[in-house]
Amino acid sequence: MRAGATTLIRVKMLLGVVFVWMGLAVLGFSPPVQAQGARNALPPLSQPVIEVAAFQVAPLTARVADAHAKRLTSGNKWLAPVAVDNDGRAVELRVQRGERWHDVLSRAASLLSEKLPEGVQQALPEWMPQLLAGKYLRVRASAKGFIKADYLVSANEAYELRITPAELLVRPLAVHPRLVERMREDLAKASLFTATDAAGLPENIALQLAELFAGNVDFLRELHLGYSCALVYEAHYREGFIERSGRILAAELNVGKHTYRAYYALDKQGRGAYFDGNGKRTQRVFRRSPLEFTRVTSAYTQARFHPILAVWTAHRGVDYAAPTGTKVMSVADGAVEFVGERGGYGNLVVLRHQDRFRTYYAHLSAFAPNLVVGDKVKQGETIGFVGMTGLATGPHLHFEFHMRNTAGRWASIPAPDVINSTDLAGAGFAERVRVYRASLSVASLHNPLILE
Repeated sequence: MRAGATTLIRVKMLLGVVFVWMGLAVLGFSPPVQAQGARNALPPLSQPVIEVAAFQVAPLTARVADAHAKRLTSGNKWLAPVAVDNDGRAVELRVQRGERWHDVLSRAASLLSEKLPEGVQQALPEWMPQLLAGKYLRVRASAKGFIKADYLVSANEAYELRITPAELLVRPLAVHPRLVERMREDLAKASLFTATDAAGLPENIALQLAELFAGNVDFLRELHLGYSCALVYEAHYREGFIERSGRILAAELNVGKHTYRAYYALDKQGRGAYFDGNGKRTQRVFRRSPLEFTRVTSAYTQARFHPILAVWTAHRGVDYAAPTGTKVMSVADGAVEFVGERGGYGNLVVLRHQDRFRTYYAHLSAFAPNLVVGDKVKQGETIGFVGMTGLATGPHLHFEFHMRNTAGRWASIPAPDVINSTDLAGAGFAERVRVYRASLSVASLHNPLILE
């Protein structure tokens, strides 16, 4: 730390999420400087603060997790986000940070294509059960014209709400094992945005987190295993509200039995990058997913059916349900080997990497403009768009990874875990990591948000 630098640390407990605000002098960052002579400029942003947050998401129950894995590979139909039961249609929600009862019920009614009764459109009574971020809510629209909701605070505390144009009834509910089971089977937990929304994290931070660990985790297919995260990030405030989020400075992600860490620092050439605890670059040669990660693709993967013809049982690779037009990205640096139509693959792009690997991207609706054989592409570069050409009954991407074996034949394999480079962090990295780890520990230990 520089001589004379001041440090401000404030710990704020808010709906189960820990925020730590620290003066940027702790990590050696300088406040932004407004250009001289700028006319009609907005008031300058306040000096960015560093916030930390932590959340944990329980894995799906074994029965649902097994079905999840099979459906991702077999083409069976997904459970829809709006289900049908004996009482009518129902939707399952997680309370988001700062939501009031009117907010969460309006969100549920919108998903159910219903209108809230007039009485509920006003402020609801203060004696309503307290809403806590991340808690489970199941809302049903009855065929008889009223709305019912089950709000599960814990395995020992629950409430039932019944809303009609004439009355609002709230009563404690004996927690039934089936209701607890429904909560633990909630497919929304397999979406990163469910947790980050509940924690009140900016969407940009969720997208950065997915990009940061894109070489380690397939965020569209692996989060059903259960995960936890602690992170340190920049936030720029104006008049008490977040104007915009900055970059992630440190993150620790646990998925299943694996732990991944990344710390932002300068390398020996003075370039900003992410490094592991040993000071080595965290970027991998191959991304785990070829799809652009967005809120739409995340929700679509969890909630839509997987549209491969059941008779095409010999196909190899991975299938991603996604809306038509979703960007498809190269998983690594490489060269275009094939662009065009090929049998059951439909519109297909084949890339070659390091003369040892090939990747296939099939059923595309269109190719990236001016993409031709021989073009060089970078990791993360858009090469096409999701479609349903060839042997496909709905929009999705079919992805394959091939490697040349010792006999010179191509074989389909999972993508290998290969470090992109041996670049090392620059001076002062150990001290920076020490400060980051202390902040991550505060977030993880002091009542992190938990989605059961």
